[in-house]
Amino acid sequence: MGTPFASRRLIAMMMALIVLTPMGVDIFLPSLPLVAQDFAKDTAGIKWSITLYLISMGAGQLVAGPLVDGLGRRPMAITGAIVYGLAAALCLMADHITLFYAGRLLQGLGASLATVVAFSCVRDRFDGDRRAGIYSFLNAAVCVVPALAPLLGSLLAAFWHWRASFLFMVVFALGVALFCFWGLEETRPSGEHKSRLSHYGRDVLTILRDRQFVFHVLIAMTGMTVILIYVTTAPILLMDQAGLDELAFGGWFGAVAAINVVAYFLAPRLIARLGQHRAIHAGLAVMVTGGFLHAFFYSIAGPGVASFMLPNAIMVTGFSLTLGAALSLALEPYADRAGLASSLAGCCQMGGGALLASLLTLLPISPQWILALTGIVGAGGLLVTSLTAFHRRQTLA
Repeated sequence: MGTPFASRRLIAMMMALIVLTPMGVDIFLPSLPLVAQDFAKDTAGIKWSITLYLISMGAGQLVAGPLVDGLGRRPMAITGAIVYGLAAALCLMADHITLFYAGRLLQGLGASLATVVAFSCVRDRFDGDRRAGIYSFLNAAVCVVPALAPLLGSLLAAFWHWRASFLFMVVFALGVALFCFWGLEETRPSGEHKSRLSHYGRDVLTILRDRQFVFHVLIAMTGMTVILIYVTTAPILLMDQAGLDELAFGGWFGAVAAINVVAYFLAPRLIARLGQHRAIHAGLAVMVTGGFLHAFFYSIAGPGVASFMLPNAIMVTGFSLTLGAALSLALEPYADRAGLASSLAGCCQMGGGALLASLLTLLPISPQWILALTGIVGAGGLLVTSLTAFHRRQTLA
């Protein structure tokens, strides 16, 4: 694992890489109505730019995994950040919605490389509960972005233009590329590329047949589905329907994200105290609670800002408590295929979550009921399955 300083520097670089993904969504969320005006679309139509970005980011990891294993973590980290920055520049200069969508697709591909590198490097250097705790810290960094980016995006949109958000992404991504160029050492185990690239298809099938991998990735995908339903419907419900301005929306969104960040920083302590499996149980139970609250508040009070945001704060807190342990257990057996396993997990989590969220939002029911059903049925079913399996293992032991 190296010296404490080297470990901290590696974690800092992985945090810088991984925040590229949420930044591509959250910094311009408050500007969606302005983007819609510029391209003569409605807000609901522009939100597909978020879905395209996330599907590209998820599907791109299927390619990113073997590239990261075959060519190395360091060159792919630099490449991913540069592609992300260039794609943001394309969005910045787009004068037609088709060009804007193309930039978003390319930006998702850059984010996919950065994400796979981040999780692969952690898998290379850390073990067990320590690894699960660092995954939680990485996801805390992911959630700092939703806490700060909407406020920053609101200010940029209010005082300059929505395109300023993409200019910020260009500058940030190039800064990350330079950070990795000067500070990131290669962490890939020696010889990994020689043995793995020729067995790509077989390795994919082996991983996807692993019940432990599939189950824990389903937990991550369910939580991501909740997050995506929340972030794609919030601008419509809070700004278009409830009448909040960009700054008020950024304040509400940032408050929920701040709660999420606190939960991610508490997750390593919860894992250390309870173990990874029990931490997952606790997080899923919190998500189920949030689902019931969505159903309760919407049935009693109807649509409203607080009645929408409070249950979401609880649901994303539950996701925060589960994600680090779930990803750690999913990737645990694959030290020699960290890039591929990370890419498959990320593809299912992001791409699968984006696809499922898009399909669920097509249902002829309110977003509140969709979130309630996802929490109660989705997270609840996973909780029952996990508790049953855990009890069986305890009995056999």
